[in-house]
Amino acid sequence: MNNIAKIIFSICLLIVLNGSSQAQEVINLDLENNLDNKDVFRIEQIADILDIVPLETKKECLLGDLEKVIKVENSFLVLGSERKLFVFDKNGKFVRQIGKQGRGPEEYLYLSDFTYSKSERLIYVNSVGEILKYTIDGKFVEKCKLPNSFFQVSTITDNAKLAFISPVSPQNKAGKEYDLVSIYSSQIKEEKVFKTKNTKQVGCAMFSWIYSKGNNIYFKDEFSNDVFLLNNELEKKTIFNLGLNDLLFKPEVFNMSKQSEWGKYYRMKGMMDFNNYCLIRLQHGLMGQDYVPVIYDKLNKSVILPSSKDGKRGIWWSGVCLQPINDSKESLILSIATEDLLENDDLSDNRLKKLASTIDEEANPVLVLARFK
Repeated sequence: MNNIAKIIFSICLLIVLNGSSQAQEVINLDLENNLDNKDVFRIEQIADILDIVPLETKKECLLGDLEKVIKVENSFLVLGSERKLFVFDKNGKFVRQIGKQGRGPEEYLYLSDFTYSKSERLIYVNSVGEILKYTIDGKFVEKCKLPNSFFQVSTITDNAKLAFISPVSPQNKAGKEYDLVSIYSSQIKEEKVFKTKNTKQVGCAMFSWIYSKGNNIYFKDEFSNDVFLLNNELEKKTIFNLGLNDLLFKPEVFNMSKQSEWGKYYRMKGMMDFNNYCLIRLQHGLMGQDYVPVIYDKLNKSVILPSSKDGKRGIWWSGVCLQPINDSKESLILSIATEDLLENDDLSDNRLKKLASTIDEEANPVLVLARFK
């Protein structure tokens, strides 16, 4: 073999090996077979509890159920089921509301989602067909028109790439390709669009989730097992295969007339990525708050489906179930519902015991911060 042939052979071999290596990077969680496992699990095994932050309860900041929390420097941006966005300080004291609902030039019609741009230090409020930007001090900055009123679920990367995920819509015909994830600049200029053929046929519309960390964006097709990552150059790759298979929602049952069958299936409601762990939230059924946390241990390459010693699924600590809400660097933000504190006689943490003695059932939820080891 002459030198040129050897060089060509080496290049081809590297391409093959690189392709093989990339294929092996996709992690199959095999959840169809793992969901029956119920590992007795304490959050302290993999994370240190840092702080407990009871969110102040006043008539000006009633939250209902927590929908989203973003930690910004020494404050928390908190969205509840009342669809109002509030700022609380690091101790949970109410500071202010961001914007308000209305038809004025500085108001939003409906707060469907929000995100925070670290590079611009601006809050993006996602309304119907528009983005409103505010400072953390509550000052209105600008309103930008969106090209699509369905752009209601959003995230933004550290370098200000704004990403929207389109809903699964009854207006899409089965097999027809449509836009799934759309990437825009902070000035709402289109940069890239990713399409899918995993559409539903008829029935109900469902908004999915999209998530970013650093300059990476994560998302999933509703009817696919694959979880995707877009890197800083917006190159797409598959990082997880859920392996739900027959337990994954199918287009034919994603329909209001099939509600009796929904309890057989799972869908992915979100994820959070850390250096050594990845936390995935599965939704059991199509409606309600029946969530199953799945923790992937990157170092040991193992799947953890945490539960209490009584076999109750969830991330349990001090006798209460913690709901994962969001992340901040290597810290995990979780919440405790007020009723879980008041109805629990087995609280082992003295801070929670003291807190339970001072609140009532109308109190706002409690945040718990944990840092992964």
